[in-house]
Amino acid sequence: MLNDILFRLRSLFRRHAVEQELDDELRFHLEQQVESYVRAGLSRDEAVCRAQIESGGLTQIKEAHRDARGVGLIEEFGRDARYAVRQLRHSPAFALAALLCLGVGIGATTAIFSVVNAVLLQPLPFPDSDRLVRMVENMPPPVRGRPPLQRGLTVPEFLEWRAQSKTLSDAYAVTGLGQRLVRTAHGAVGLWGATASTNAFALVQVPAMLGRTLDAGDEADPNVVVLSHDAWQQHFNGDPSAVGKAIEFRAAAVFWPMQPRLMTVVGVLPPGATLPDGAADFYWPMTNAAQGRVALIGQLAPGVSLESAIAEANTMGAAIREPWPATADPLTVPRFEVERLKDRTVERVRPALQVFLVAVVVVLLIVCANVANLLLARGTVRRREIAMRLSIGATRGRVVRQMLTESLVLALAGGAIGAVLGAAGVSLIKNMATVEAPGIYRLMFGTTILPRVQEVTVDLRVLGIALGVATITSVVFGLLPALTLSHANHLAGMGSRGSGAARGESRVRAALVVGQFAMATVLLVSAGLLAHSFVKMSSASNNGYDPSNVVTFNLLQPDQYSIRQKVDTVERLLTRLRALPNVTAAGSSRHGVLIGEEIFQGTFVPPGRSLDEMRSSRTRFRPVSGGYLTAMGVPVLDGRELSPRDDAGAPPVIVMNRSAARQYFGDARPVGQVVDWHFGAGSALQMTVVGVVEDVRQESPTDEVFPEVFVDYRQFLSVLEKRGESALGQNALAIGFLSFAIRTVDDPAAAIPLVREIVNSVDANVGIDALVPMSRLATSAAAPQRFYAVTLGVFAGVAAILAAVGIYGLLTYAVIQRTQEIGIRMAVGAQRGQVLALVLRRGLTLTAIGIALGLAASAISTRVLQGLLFGVTPLDFRTFVFVSLLFGLVAAFASYLPARRATRVDALVALRTE
Repeated sequence: MLNDILFRLRSLFRRHAVEQELDDELRFHLEQQVESYVRAGLSRDEAVCRAQIESGGLTQIKEAHRDARGVGLIEEFGRDARYAVRQLRHSPAFALAALLCLGVGIGATTAIFSVVNAVLLQPLPFPDSDRLVRMVENMPPPVRGRPPLQRGLTVPEFLEWRAQSKTLSDAYAVTGLGQRLVRTAHGAVGLWGATASTNAFALVQVPAMLGRTLDAGDEADPNVVVLSHDAWQQHFNGDPSAVGKAIEFRAAAVFWPMQPRLMTVVGVLPPGATLPDGAADFYWPMTNAAQGRVALIGQLAPGVSLESAIAEANTMGAAIREPWPATADPLTVPRFEVERLKDRTVERVRPALQVFLVAVVVVLLIVCANVANLLLARGTVRRREIAMRLSIGATRGRVVRQMLTESLVLALAGGAIGAVLGAAGVSLIKNMATVEAPGIYRLMFGTTILPRVQEVTVDLRVLGIALGVATITSVVFGLLPALTLSHANHLAGMGSRGSGAARGESRVRAALVVGQFAMATVLLVSAGLLAHSFVKMSSASNNGYDPSNVVTFNLLQPDQYSIRQKVDTVERLLTRLRALPNVTAAGSSRHGVLIGEEIFQGTFVPPGRSLDEMRSSRTRFRPVSGGYLTAMGVPVLDGRELSPRDDAGAPPVIVMNRSAARQYFGDARPVGQVVDWHFGAGSALQMTVVGVVEDVRQESPTDEVFPEVFVDYRQFLSVLEKRGESALGQNALAIGFLSFAIRTVDDPAAAIPLVREIVNSVDANVGIDALVPMSRLATSAAAPQRFYAVTLGVFAGVAAILAAVGIYGLLTYAVIQRTQEIGIRMAVGAQRGQVLALVLRRGLTLTAIGIALGLAASAISTRVLQGLLFGVTPLDFRTFVFVSLLFGLVAAFASYLPARRATRVDALVALRTE
């Protein structure tokens, strides 16, 4: 058996040597037979002839020996594969079109399915992650005039909940600490922290890369900290000796007050490791006496269902938590819910990924339809070749095997291209889905558009599925013509030009083209809506301020500083920044743009209006320094901006935006008018309007524009002090969190080192957060919409091109099939324009039917995009019309090329007989 296997392998891999041995052996036996006949008295010629006749023919003997080896099918497949490659080389247009279609379809499918698999299907990177849950408390709507209802558990409530729960095997608590000021070798920086119960890392089994994580002993001595890998690398230079060192943490703002706290670094987490639903730069242990509200993250006990956990949560919650006030609106859902952490993680992006999933399936279907059309048309053109093969003795099975091999070679080559494109697509998606949002902007924009995007890799199973679909398509539609033609009349096939097509085949190809156009239209309309939405949001984000040539940063001052110290620091910084070369303006604002805070202070009453009349007006209020609006590029529509001279000793002035000016003064000119500002106790303060500026979207590019009033922060502090506001209140309302803007005449990035140097020289105890060009932040704010629009736009563009290739291929082969008919028409007097119209009419008819069906489907399917659109409805008329016209023009051009070829048919050549 072993010798037989070795011989078969040798026949495969050393075929020429085995064939030579067979020739030598047969020649030896033939010569021996000839010599025996010569010795019997025959002449050599007679002996050779008789020996050859009796042997039955050397060729037949060789074939029998080859069949006995059992590798004939493999050798036959190799020959068929080489022939298939030659066929593809002789038809470069067909080969290129088919390979590109397959490659693009398989590549796109692999890329998107890899993302969906990693984000939606794969479990979170924690042991037993399917059992990790979060308890959520649904809240009644807040009642106007009353403080908002609290959400989350207190630490004592959490401890009681963990002790009594039967459906949770264990649970930990986590809550954000906000931003803390930490001194490093590069100056003070702001780090975002969280505090977690000491069992948190053990519950989710996240180990430390260096040192240890939190443990039960830290409850007695809580002055320890665990650093994230990123914070350790960026701010502590990745120094292993950082473990064991003491770090002083200070409060960066009054929102997170605390005394300076010396913490010992006990561990560093591995790269990318974090607590579920609690990412932070550092972690502190939570003590039983901790104040504030915490989130409960639990692990379901084995065999416990989510429904049981929800029922228990509402039973326990009713006993542990106080009931809602009677004035609160009743809830329409259970007060407490338990949701899986994985569902919570992907909840925001699930609709978008489902849209992409549908899009890539549509692209794959279009690819399959296109390849099917190409193979069907090519099989029809090869009618004469197949008839010739059958006439000279080829069996139907042999012809079918040859066509099968050609389809497999085509599918495998397309799969190789698709694998490369899929890997490139995954890299592109990961790059596009990454958001460059430093510091506090991570809270607004996140670090990635898609959660867990760094875990995405090219999934071989998905690649296999896509390749399998493409292979099945290639095989089925490649074999269909062979099976059909192998039963046709051989002589009839050889007697024609070999280009005729059955009416049924033409209808199938036409239906495939109509389907391609319908599916591509749906994708184009969806992509058009997202692109239109992105354009609207981009124009909205630039409406009101100009982010170009602006560098921005947030100033973090220790909350132990007095108000006078903080104001002095701000003013010295502004003086130094304005003196920089190439700086045209600099200023600061209480919470700058894109940070996401609404500020409402008091009521403004213009002349001729009453306080009761204006009390319901919602006017935003923002303390800024002089020069801030100019630095941000906010156009001054009338009057002037606030200036450094508008300090506490100057007459009180304000600047309004366009919406506020219209709300308070209508068509009258606001500049020079005096408004009464009713704020806190005491009489109203009279403020003179000195300017009107353009509306600015402060919080988000997608937010509605509100009336807004700007006041110099020093004048605001003076008012607060006179009204008896505490130092804590003054800090929180006026300078608790300052954003600086510096406008330069050239590249703002060049000013970053100088800005950092100035801040450190003015006060080494203050920190810098998010020192970046403003344009980068504006880009990050629009990143999700851009990502969705570009990604779906790529799919739509590919689908449109494939559909155009489909109509081009259909009409091209139709012209070939109707060459004789066109020749007859032209011979009897048809004009070239008539022939052109004849071919164009068929292409445009199919196009119109496909686009009409696609628009009808889009009117239904695009409703799922509602949550991804800004300023655009799912039935936006302009988008539907634009897509229809644009796609119609593309299809018309694709139809025109074969139609023009038809007009160049020579009647004599077309009518010439075989």
